Amino acid sequence: MNSYGALYNCKDILSQYSVCIRTLGTSANRFERLLRSIEGLTVQPNEIIVVLPHGYAAPPELSGNEQVVFSNKGMLAQRIKGIESASNEHVLLLDDDVEFEPAIVNKLMLAMAEYDADIVYPINRELLPSPGKAWLRAITLQAIARKNQEVFIHMLPTGGYSYLDTDPPKPVPSESCPGMLLLAKRSVLLAINLDEDLWVDTSPYGFRDDAILSYKAHLLGYKIYAVPGIMTRHLCGTTRLDAKRDVYSAYSVGCNSLVFWKRFIYVNGKTVHKKLIAATLFAWSITGMVLLYTVNSLLKCNLSIVNAYLKGTIAGMSKNDESITMQRMM
Repeated sequence: MNSYGALYNCKDILSQYSVCIRTLGTSANRFERLLRSIEGLTVQPNEIIVVLPHGYAAPPELSGNEQVVFSNKGMLAQRIKGIESASNEHVLLLDDDVEFEPAIVNKLMLAMAEYDADIVYPINRELLPSPGKAWLRAITLQAIARKNQEVFIHMLPTGGYSYLDTDPPKPVPSESCPGMLLLAKRSVLLAINLDEDLWVDTSPYGFRDDAILSYKAHLLGYKIYAVPGIMTRHLCGTTRLDAKRDVYSAYSVGCNSLVFWKRFIYVNGKTVHKKLIAATLFAWSITGMVLLYTVNSLLKCNLSIVNAYLKGTIAGMSKNDESITMQRMM
């Protein structure tokens, strides 16, 4: 058995850590299931921080042992507030619609210690393209499965990603990760200056906020590892239940994808040739997305979906952060 497995039950690697949860307080039973998962952890946090937007009521499911703090509304803004409010060097960042096994912190701590990682996260296949729809993500160069075992998630020139088609036998490096659940060093999260990227919260959905946190850390030289063999479940929470959800989502995908690509992919092309390749592939990706949104709009008899994607893409072309804000198009 390798050292990763041999150290499975060791609890003294990390004596204290903070849990930081971002929420609107409307997840109800999903939030309750998250709290039950936290209560069942074999390594307990010494503080639980719940971040709500200003003006939102604390969830009734809270036990009273949590520290409730407030910030501006937004996926990244609330994440930043939780990180800043934590008093420990290690923080477990959580969304409000996830549940997990009791030993998850043990396993993440051990992987972080053994591989000298700055950020670690559990592999969850639910968050990757489903087999029936994987080809759609692949032809638009948004997500592509591969067999190379060296890196779990590799960022593509389009701003999309490729991923291992099977779980590795042990933790492996990763260039990005989902933000639903991760363990990270607070000093690293502060060092990457997430305040520079609050533009992501000006769209109706904070699409790409997770990739901003993790890929920015990767670009700055911090080590991210994907950890297999951990049970997690995404409970599929959503902040919008109205008929405009598809429209809001399409706008955010168009806008935030383009801004993310400009800020983190295109500008990091080291040669004119690489930048030209990135621009060509990104143009292909946009064309494919327009076609997919057009089909979706026709099937739902709602052309405002593809129109929202196009308007979002146009808004993302501007360098002025104010232009990223969704116009009164609804």
